[in-house]
Amino acid sequence: MMWTTSVRFDRCRRFIRSHQRLMLFLSLLIGGVVIGCLFFKAYGQGETAYLSRVLTLSPLSPDVKAVLSALYHSCFLPTLLLVVLFLSGLSACGLPVVLAVPFFFGLGIGMSEAYYYSTGWRGVLTVLLLLLPPLLLKSVALLMASSESMRMTLLFSRQLLAGPPSDDGIHPHFRLYVLRFLIFLLIIFAAGVADVLLRLLCQSWLL
Repeated sequence: MMWTTSVRFDRCRRFIRSHQRLMLFLSLLIGGVVIGCLFFKAYGQGETAYLSRVLTLSPLSPDVKAVLSALYHSCFLPTLLLVVLFLSGLSACGLPVVLAVPFFFGLGIGMSEAYYYSTGWRGVLTVLLLLLPPLLLKSVALLMASSESMRMTLLFSRQLLAGPPSDDGIHPHFRLYVLRFLIFLLIIFAAGVADVLLRLLCQSWLL
């Protein structure tokens, strides 16, 4: 039993060591969620009227225009943050912005979840069934994008400080960078589609 536990602990330690950047950004995201919940508990109760206008989900009409509008609103913020991460990765000084993005996204998640939890059992079900699945996909995309952006901005920093670039240059890294960000964008789009589908499926008894 102790040997099995030791092996599992060693595997976990190796996984964390090999994914240090992802663990860093996951910690920032979780920290943002916790601080967002605490901030709502301390100051958000007085803003309930405003938050109800911003965060309350209304029933979604199944026509094309309403569905596309809901898809746009679901994808807008994570796509904007993805663009910020992409541009930050192309700068040798982009690391502070890269570190701020997952924290900012987690802060929004924490405040939103705290508001819904404060509305009772229906709000809890709204978080679990409607918000959490697409938010997990969006978070995964932004965490991987943050890690990739950090890799690229550090690469630019090394190129800048080391003098002449290496033989292969920056171009292969940039092509891979663009390809990966296109994949992250597809994940965010899939999260938006999942968000819209869940609303259409659950709104008759949840909204």
